Amino acid sequence: MCGICGIISPSAPIEPDLLDRMTDCMSHRGPDARGTWISSDRRIGLGHRRLSIIDLDPRSNQPFFSDDGSVVLVFNGEIYNFTDIRKELEDKGHRFRTTSDTEVIVRAYAEWDLECVRRFRGMFAFGLVDQTRKRVWLVRDRVGIKPLIYSNWKGVLSFASDIGALSDFGLCDTELDLSALYDYLTYLYIPAPKTAFRHIRKLEPGHWLLWEDGTTTIRRYWDISVFGENIVDEDTAVKRVRDLLDEAVRLRLVADVPVGVLLSGGMDSSSVAYYALRNAVQPLHTFSVAFAEKSFNEVEYANTVAKMIGSRHVVEQYDLSRARSETTERMFAYGEPHGDVSIFPTTLVCDMARRRVTVALSGDGGDEVFWGYTRYLQYARYCGTKAWGELARRLLVSIPAATRGRWYLGVRVRRDLDLYVHLTQGFARDEKARIVRPEIMREFRNYDDCWAYERHWRTDLPLRARLQYLDFKNYLPDDILAKVDRASMTVSLEARVPLLDHKLVEEVFSWPDSIRSDGRTLKYIFKKAMRGILPDVILTKPKQGFCPPWFQWTKDWPELRVTRGKGRFFREGTRLPNSYPLFVLHHWLASRGWQL
Repeated sequence: MCGICGIISPSAPIEPDLLDRMTDCMSHRGPDARGTWISSDRRIGLGHRRLSIIDLDPRSNQPFFSDDGSVVLVFNGEIYNFTDIRKELEDKGHRFRTTSDTEVIVRAYAEWDLECVRRFRGMFAFGLVDQTRKRVWLVRDRVGIKPLIYSNWKGVLSFASDIGALSDFGLCDTELDLSALYDYLTYLYIPAPKTAFRHIRKLEPGHWLLWEDGTTTIRRYWDISVFGENIVDEDTAVKRVRDLLDEAVRLRLVADVPVGVLLSGGMDSSSVAYYALRNAVQPLHTFSVAFAEKSFNEVEYANTVAKMIGSRHVVEQYDLSRARSETTERMFAYGEPHGDVSIFPTTLVCDMARRRVTVALSGDGGDEVFWGYTRYLQYARYCGTKAWGELARRLLVSIPAATRGRWYLGVRVRRDLDLYVHLTQGFARDEKARIVRPEIMREFRNYDDCWAYERHWRTDLPLRARLQYLDFKNYLPDDILAKVDRASMTVSLEARVPLLDHKLVEEVFSWPDSIRSDGRTLKYIFKKAMRGILPDVILTKPKQGFCPPWFQWTKDWPELRVTRGKGRFFREGTRLPNSYPLFVLHHWLASRGWQL
């Protein structure tokens, strides 16, 4: 796990000091080693910060060079099947000088060119320079576990793992993208390919960008392509879930440093912990966060699993006093507004783990792969109901945002994708109009508020698969995985996500909806697979998100919420809902000088 960056500047030489500062601003992503390289004509430069996981030998430090020096690589992530690829390459005559997965990428590129990425099983973002062909190749993993941010401004292509490595050093114009800030209210994160900055973009999951002698091309190399065509019976599906998860966890235990598990107490992380113990070659550490507020606390379930598997379990409590001391740091961890309040406990559990291990497995992705969100049931229930009419819509607008009755009225008034925005706690257009300045709202009078959903709304799929695919392409990479990456990298921990192994994802989605879910039971086939393995209390407990008690905190610390809008974005003097996403946006805009 590392931080990477690069500059391609055909018309002007690169200043070494600029590349050094870009590289060092990501020191938290890689505290073990640093390296930079600038081509002989000073037109291309790469930077790397290393968190050593596999092959701790300094010969595996980056930037990494091919034998003749013509190919140069900076790489963030892990290729879990690198030993299999290495053997295949050795059979073709390649001779390796390290035991790292980094060298496997360089030699795979030499053998298979751009097609090599299809052989990689893992999480990765990398930048590869081929000086002979005058090309730069940027690649992001299939699911979007690792970030890759880029800018192509005035003929200069730059990229990095963090937005700040581009926005803070004059590599491009840092004009804010007003449409992205408007989108943030809809989704509570900024959907790819946008960022908060007009000239900075996210490379989307499963895509690569090729810069070749001044011309830039972006292409998708992977997507879920088979839905419901692999007819299996339930017993076969149960066995395959167990086998696929066992393999995915086993691959992610490969490391030359200690490995643990982030154990929330839900069935996803509990299942990962069980298979980690089965495959571990050393004592297994597990880590959990407790909250003083009982309704938010799952630690008793985590303790049950830890006791069952016999792990070395560590628990720490997260409370308001700690949140006060960390608010600004957590709020600005992304380099742009991001409205997921679970960044607080996620960073704590990563910090707990980092004190004892360097790699930790998490249970993220289980809801998207195995139909686990309550909103799937809610959408199926309400999407076909008849709208209640204009009077109901007006009534909805008049009810305060935090009122419980407003949510129930909303599900009966919202239609289609607006309903899904409502179910994910986002702000619909009429709600934005209450809090955003009228002149800004006028700029978006013909705007498709749900464009990021529309582009992945597969009407050819059954509703269950359609909703999962929607989250898999939006919420999962842009919210959940972005959060896990920032939380873990803040404390220099590598987080691995077995449930998002692309082989597992492809096979599970290939089964009919009726096998994956009965339409009533969340994670139906996953629960059947883990029955008899995990305690029944883990499989039958109500679903609970990994969130701190924000509303309780704001009662005890009113400064933690924004009460009145002001500045260039929010309506002057308007009472804003007590919402963490609005709190973040308000303070982030102020940090950029948008609060006058």
